[in-house]
Amino acid sequence: MCHEALISDRVITKRNIYYQDPDLFGSQQYVDNLVDDVAFTFRVGRDALNIVAAYKGLVAGNATIALKSNSLLNCSSDNNGILIPHVETIREVDVGEIKWIMVIEKEATFRGLAASRYYRSSAAGTGLLITGKGYPDLITRQFLRFLHSAYSRIPIYALVDFDPSGIDIMLTYKCGSRSLSHEENITTPGLSWLGPKGCDILGHTGHRHSIGNPPYTHQSFGVSPPSSQESSTPLAFSRMPPASPVEIFSNLTTLDRRKAITLLSRFTKANDEDTGRDMDENELICELQLMLMLNLKAEIQAVDDHGDLTGWLDEKLAGG
Repeated sequence: MCHEALISDRVITKRNIYYQDPDLFGSQQYVDNLVDDVAFTFRVGRDALNIVAAYKGLVAGNATIALKSNSLLNCSSDNNGILIPHVETIREVDVGEIKWIMVIEKEATFRGLAASRYYRSSAAGTGLLITGKGYPDLITRQFLRFLHSAYSRIPIYALVDFDPSGIDIMLTYKCGSRSLSHEENITTPGLSWLGPKGCDILGHTGHRHSIGNPPYTHQSFGVSPPSSQESSTPLAFSRMPPASPVEIFSNLTTLDRRKAITLLSRFTKANDEDTGRDMDENELICELQLMLMLNLKAEIQAVDDHGDLTGWLDEKLAGG
């Protein structure tokens, strides 16, 4: 199928390949893995095979995307955002007076901010919202890299859940993933972690242990032990407010703990001073250790009882 696509000079999607013979392939994931294996074997990007993923990522904000076909995409034309086009089809992106770019882990959070047009009302000035709907696809990662290369002066922030998966998603944007290490122009080294972080979560819940000011030192968090009256209550929940209709605080699962340990092992193996400074490695190590020690994870909405992030975002973006 790849050979036919190259010979006929047309582009096919991985989804199309799967539906050519679902009984043969068995699952979409199997097709995805095959495509990545072929690209890796030939040491080329997936684009060189004329195979692309179905568009997944969304963008919203005061920007206009000019395509090589001479058509224009207005990123503020839809309250739900517009699909991010393939970088190969983009001639240029006009960002106007945009002051910041925010990559958001969750589609629901993205849609809420896009619908309220936070990218216009932000106290930090106009901005651009992007989401890859969880772990990002190549098209979203390429688009973010395109913006980073074209407008390096504009800061790019990551808004992800306070859990190991959130940090892993942020690192996928920033540093790439091992499975797609052969792909080019898909990392955004200038990406900064906006939060929420441990200080935001614990400060908001009123669980104010003396954990110092971030970035923490990984030698000691200075977390106060529970008193005798609290000894039977899990540390992370001893003084939390009553649970809200949406569970935004919870214990780490076994899978969460494994992922956190895997991430910590990755940092340990790297053990490169330059890499550590570039990735704010010490801070990430501390945050992961804090999650493990308190057995706590939280969703983005944990910074506000009503899920309205705008006040918190204004404060963070202005301070960033």
